[in-house]
Amino acid sequence: MVAILRDDTIGNYQTQLAKYTATHFLSYNVNRRLNFNIFETVVWRSRNDSLNHRGFDFNYLNPFIFYRPVEYNLGSPDNVLLGIGFHYLVSNKVMTYGQLMLDEFYYKEMLRGKGWWANKNAFQIGIKCFDFLSIKDLFVQLEGNQARPYTYGHSYPLQNYGYMLQPLAHPLGTNFREALLMLRYSISNWFVNSTITFARFGLEPGGKTVGADIYRSSNLFSKTYGNYIGQGITTNTFSQQINISRVLQSHWGLVAEAGITHSMMFLPDKQQQFFVNFGIKTLLYREEKLF
Repeated sequence: MVAILRDDTIGNYQTQLAKYTATHFLSYNVNRRLNFNIFETVVWRSRNDSLNHRGFDFNYLNPFIFYRPVEYNLGSPDNVLLGIGFHYLVSNKVMTYGQLMLDEFYYKEMLRGKGWWANKNAFQIGIKCFDFLSIKDLFVQLEGNQARPYTYGHSYPLQNYGYMLQPLAHPLGTNFREALLMLRYSISNWFVNSTITFARFGLEPGGKTVGADIYRSSNLFSKTYGNYIGQGITTNTFSQQINISRVLQSHWGLVAEAGITHSMMFLPDKQQQFFVNFGIKTLLYREEKLF
């Protein structure tokens, strides 16, 4: 899969510049319960530092997985992300899943455990339970996510894993740790959805790069060792959202819903926000069940 992405005002560039991505994804069912997958993405700029046009690199259209050898043979400074994932059916009602992404990786530095700045990685782990506690149509999902500082960034900000000044992998970007609990329950034509989220992340202090902003060059890292998740302006957030909806017309997929969201941010002073939403929506397809 290939894509063209754009960003506005990166560094000294005062115009919209393009970058390209090419992605491979290989999935293999070991058996009816276990699945493994491998994925990789390469990001490259449409123009170099002198704004000379490079355009789309057709070397990355190869049908075989692993772009790293191609990138190495080209002698290019392109950004390559590699990862593995899995999901496993513990039973017909329980599934575990996870993935690990490596942006940059040096095995010896990882073993030293001294927080080397370029050990850039992220992972996700989770579990889904259907008919939880033998309660019909009660769905519970617990998930954890984290990304180390400088992950998804690059020495050339335009080659980061972002689009229109927004990170693509996760809304928090990088330098964060997050836990989520999601509950869904349906009875007759009524549906209840609730999500509880706790996150700790670091923000960039003025004039210093701590790996929290993927649109800052990673060459500006503030220290070689001693980097940790949440460094910089450590921020904790907690949010809870609940939505109640009812099917008004199943043939049209017409649903009425209302909800409330409460979020708190500690910076270190506590800031609170409340959001109320309500509306009517039509689904593009008919939902027989919530999940």
